[in-house]
Amino acid sequence: MQTHTIGMRLLVLFLLLASVSSGCGSIEIGLEPSATPASPNILVTPTPLPAPTATPLPDSAAVSDPAAPSPVPDWPYPWMTYRDVRYNYGMAIPCYWTINPSPLDGYNAAMTMHSYTEAYFMANSQKGYWEWPNGAMKIDWVVFEGVPPAQSTADALEAFLVNENQYIESTEEITIGETPALKIVTVSTMRGDPESFTAIVFRMESDKLLLVSVYPNDRLDTPIIQAILASYTAPTDDTIPVPQISPGEPPGNYDGPCGPAKP
Repeated sequence: MQTHTIGMRLLVLFLLLASVSSGCGSIEIGLEPSATPASPNILVTPTPLPAPTATPLPDSAAVSDPAAPSPVPDWPYPWMTYRDVRYNYGMAIPCYWTINPSPLDGYNAAMTMHSYTEAYFMANSQKGYWEWPNGAMKIDWVVFEGVPPAQSTADALEAFLVNENQYIESTEEITIGETPALKIVTVSTMRGDPESFTAIVFRMESDKLLLVSVYPNDRLDTPIIQAILASYTAPTDDTIPVPQISPGEPPGNYDGPCGPAKP
């Protein structure tokens, strides 16, 4: 059973901030943090993407070419683009997701996004616990700075993640979208029994790593999460690719700025 606690979140955030602010030590990943709802003063509204339109083709081409473009579906919730306010990497996300942007100060920084609202978390949790109902999801994007440019991504991760309570079980070089990445599996004993967790790491720049953690972890391979990851765009790239699948719908009632017109 995958649960979600505010108390554990505070512990995880303490560990993360301690290592981030000092620029040394390691962090635990895979201890599921809480909703981390955005405060009004840091809520970021992504920029809507114009819906792409299909180019009309002659009848003969439409019949003979199975790859001819088709009309864009009329999705109730469109995709949006977002660029991190500090590091300028970007991705596409469903418009109903909430973003807590990276802080502008400090040695490293984390950006968080989730598919639910604070009100939904409060209505579906008990004393800070919940079980990620109705497809609720959260993604943490953590940047590690000061990586020696000549060092491999796998070796660099050892310094950031390995400690007496956590080790890296395996690494695998993969491609997500058109971007090389590293899939890592860590094992943590911080809560007693060994717990494994799978995360994705991008080499954002020669001296920076971007660790992407999905909660709950079994939703890493869902179409929406994979579409978000495949849209990842490096800081120096201009265009954020738009996923060609439906961005789905928010879990529960949603009263945000995008989506179907309210009655």
